Amino acid sequence: AGRPTYNFWGTSIMYSAIGVMQYGTTSPMNNIYAIGSDGYGDLAVQKNGNFLAAIYGNGGIVRIMNKRTGATVCDNMVESPKAIAFDGDEKLYVAFSNGDGYKIERYAINTDGTLTADKTAPAAVSFAEAVSLAVSPDNTKLTVAYGGDVNRVVSYNISDWSTAWSYG
Repeated sequence: AGRPTYNFWGTSIMYSAIGVMQYGTTSPMNNIYAIGSDGYGDLAVQKNGNFLAAIYGNGGIVRIMNKRTGATVCDNMVESPKAIAFDGDEKLYVAFSNGDGYKIERYAINTDGTLTADKTAPAAVSFAEAVSLAVSPDNTKLTVAYGGDVNRVVSYNISDWSTAWSYG
């Protein structure tokens, strides 16, 4: 009793092919483009922008695609990406691991699909492997599902990275 309810933008595609529907056609079912199931991991789609982002392959690629056609716009090298999510400002959060441990960064996506880092979560937020990310619709909270030995879900206030709530 008394548990808060939150709605978040975020999605994970683990085992199935990803499809993108082309909008503005008279027959949408004829305009679904298969992006593929060969090595795609997490997926995030801009609500109002033109981009879809997907973790691609084991080589550390965050692929930016046109969300209406499925065409690749740019492949960005990110060391061992694990989870991604767009916020309401169309910026992309990426959780990844590198030689120093785990990190979560926020990126602006340039018109050519390249990523520009503009915010890094502190070590207290990036202490374990994130397996899923979601941003609240009002852009005030980043919710992280941690895997491995941690196995808990924590929501952080993005303004100061304080803990808003935690389960597990």
